[in-house]
Amino acid sequence: MLTPRSKFLDAPVDSLCKSLVLVNSAMPADAPVTADPSTSRFVVVLLQYVSRLDTDQLAKSLRAHAPASHSGGFRLAVADEDASCAMTGYGHNAVTPFGSDTRLPVVVSEAIAGMAGSRPGAAVWLGGGHVDVKLRLPVDQLLRPGALTALTSRPLVLRCSVPREAGDDASA
Repeated sequence: MLTPRSKFLDAPVDSLCKSLVLVNSAMPADAPVTADPSTSRFVVVLLQYVSRLDTDQLAKSLRAHAPASHSGGFRLAVADEDASCAMTGYGHNAVTPFGSDTRLPVVVSEAIAGMAGSRPGAAVWLGGGHVDVKLRLPVDQLLRPGALTALTSRPLVLRCSVPREAGDDASA
């Protein structure tokens, strides 16, 4: 099924993605942003519009990835618009993992990463810093170390989304 945006971009619907800033409220408010998403108070998660964020699954994935010295828990939620804008410099529906005001760690959903193996040359469309700007990026380049200027290392690929069901709100 094509959507108006996928038609306009001449792109498969599953290539349309969003960047969500999440906050781990189990960490103190003054906890630092770190390069490791399992130890950072804030993290950017990239997922497809055809899926929805599963914070329980993401917390489980982060817990498995966390260093043994990490004693904190995981209470993940989408950051409010003010916090997201303060961290990234981008407003609602314009968040992109590129050129963020703060070097936030990035998690890429397994479903996006899987596109590279199942469809060679597959690309995703990400927010571009303005609601009317979208950026096309081949998945293999997205996963390459140093691909995202907001990162100090390769994005972490984790299970963090589930397929969207009919009637689900596409904004979350």
